[in-house]
Amino acid sequence: MAAYKIARSTVQNLDLYDKYTCPHCHHLCKDAVQSVCGHWLCESCADELMATSSPKCPRPDCQEDLNSDGDQCFPDRFVRKEIARMMVLCPYKDNGCQWEDKMADLEAHLKTCTFASDVTCPLAPLGCQHSQTGTKQELQKHIAECGPEHLQLMAGILSLLRPLLPSAISSESASVVERDGVLTSKGSKTKRSALKHDDYGYQSRRIYSDEASTAAFASVTEKVKRELDTKLTTQLRKKDEEIDTLVKKVSSLERAMKSKQAEYEDRDFRLSLIENSSHDGQMIWKIPQFSQRMADAQSGKYTSIFSLPFHTGKYGYKMCLRLYILGDGIGKNTHMSLFFVIMKGEFDNILQWPFTSKVTFKLINQTGNRDIIDSFKPDPMSSSFQKPKSDMNIASGCPRFVSHTELKSGGFIVEDTLFIKSTVDCTNL
Repeated sequence: MAAYKIARSTVQNLDLYDKYTCPHCHHLCKDAVQSVCGHWLCESCADELMATSSPKCPRPDCQEDLNSDGDQCFPDRFVRKEIARMMVLCPYKDNGCQWEDKMADLEAHLKTCTFASDVTCPLAPLGCQHSQTGTKQELQKHIAECGPEHLQLMAGILSLLRPLLPSAISSESASVVERDGVLTSKGSKTKRSALKHDDYGYQSRRIYSDEASTAAFASVTEKVKRELDTKLTTQLRKKDEEIDTLVKKVSSLERAMKSKQAEYEDRDFRLSLIENSSHDGQMIWKIPQFSQRMADAQSGKYTSIFSLPFHTGKYGYKMCLRLYILGDGIGKNTHMSLFFVIMKGEFDNILQWPFTSKVTFKLINQTGNRDIIDSFKPDPMSSSFQKPKSDMNIASGCPRFVSHTELKSGGFIVEDTLFIKSTVDCTNL
């Protein structure tokens, strides 16, 4: 069925028209649907109503909730068929159209109806004075009568395109030319239009307009179009190449920036190590946000954390601490384990191996009560204290450094922060 609004005056069976008039748009129902209250609506009108927060039947005598109990409007195929069989007149009957047939055939008719009053001259945007809307018959008559004016408008457009497309214009300059105010097709037999005078007595420009001129102009237009397509394609290809080049340059710059950023971060890290590293064999390790670190360990995010490196001297051994908050080995899940790690240093080749100095750990009580202290003497046979072959040796130390129960007792964790001190006996170094 056509998607056009059908006037009551074009329908023969007014009773059916009144019966199936949509109460929302007040036109004959298009793709009729039936609501829960039994009334018919256009499918689009029903969708519009159902999109509101509280849809109601638009009939003044009904106003029933259309969304009660979750019900929706449903297509009424019987009503749609009945409307499609209705006999209707062409909506442009006042323009002279005599068509009369079923509603189902109306849409196909309107596509070819020459009385349709919804067309304008296609050259109106270019300056054609016949810009008002008219019927197709009027348009056909206008095109037939105003060929010379149309051809002149096209010539003006071509003159504007001449700087852009010299090859296209010049290639056809021998086919369509204007001499002495006359536009003609070279080599064609044309009929000269009658000379016309305006109200002031001046002779209008003489224009040769016939089928040959029209065909010649169409040939020019087609070549202009091809030339435009070629030029635009070439320009777009060049732009794409420029964009690809810029993208590659940006990617290269991004890689360079990331490389520089990594260098700066590495430099900052090294400076931080230098500034925060001690060279007297002692280090106090501050561990903030301890509850979060314990939660991360419980969730499996990591099992251990490392301290910053410290040294026994400016040219001495390089070391760090490794802490298992939830414990490791025999202390797992019951104690916090603390280990000592020998790291690969710059002066290992001139140091004495294995490492044999005594190591002492201290968990500092921040309220002044008793600290927890443990120490060990390195086993010279253990690989943990030999000259490092990789960045770090295997950690060694105290798997039961402090129980979780004792750790949580007063004084060791204050403001969610823990302090551990490590001391290496440097007496014999």
